Amino acid sequence: MTASVFLSSALARTLDLRVPSNRWAAAGLLGGAALARLGGRSWVSSASTGLSAFAAWATARELDPDHPMTANAALPVTLALALLEKEENTAQAAGNILAALVALSSARILTASVGRVPSATDQAALAAQAVMGAAAGQHAAALLPGASLALSAQQNDEFALKESWSAAAALIAGLLPALLSTHAPGKAGMAELATAGALLAAPQLLERRAVSSETDAGHSTISSERVHLSHLLALGGLALGGVLGQSRAQLPLAVATLATAVMRRGEAQARS
Repeated sequence: MTASVFLSSALARTLDLRVPSNRWAAAGLLGGAALARLGGRSWVSSASTGLSAFAAWATARELDPDHPMTANAALPVTLALALLEKEENTAQAAGNILAALVALSSARILTASVGRVPSATDQAALAAQAVMGAAAGQHAAALLPGASLALSAQQNDEFALKESWSAAAALIAGLLPALLSTHAPGKAGMAELATAGALLAAPQLLERRAVSSETDAGHSTISSERVHLSHLLALGGLALGGVLGQSRAQLPLAVATLATAVMRRGEAQARS
């Protein structure tokens, strides 16, 4: 039953270690945690560091599915910036990883890179992530699931949600705890710079471009319109996170977005 749910999920993507980019991601996850631990960080903070690097890689794969190199570049940059940041306490580390997971899940549903319609379980999982994110004080990230589902419901393709109730539920789930929360905004350093860089590079992400990569299911090409909307979702989330002082938790999203913009800029220069 569990395997069946996993295989039918629009959120689950397997990490095939036969693919060089995937091996790089696994090495970054484990190596990043090891480096942080060797640097004297706690086990929880070390795990957060490794997971942040991996989340940046995975998010970049959603934002730029045609170029594994974008994800491969985002991973070490995120790791370096995370190591330069002040060590997180346990609550901060958990909140930052949760924010990274929410951003990744939201982008994946909107991009539809898995090639499946989000199931009721997927939609419930996104709503749950919104609740947990908001309860942890990650208010900007908590709004991403609802926005992702709402945008997905508006698409006229085979992966569009048949009902839009889950989008409203996820938005409410993210908003209510946020209104009741007393969490103070966290301080940012290198993450704030990464967010600023990503937002300054926004013009590179506003242009729709063709996508040639296939979905994991393999029966269709990833929608260029959906990828474009994922770019807008990422930029909106980063802007809101910057306003709310939550850039530190969005470091993986910021670096993944910036790496995508840099890759696009390089392609444009190569064509000209």
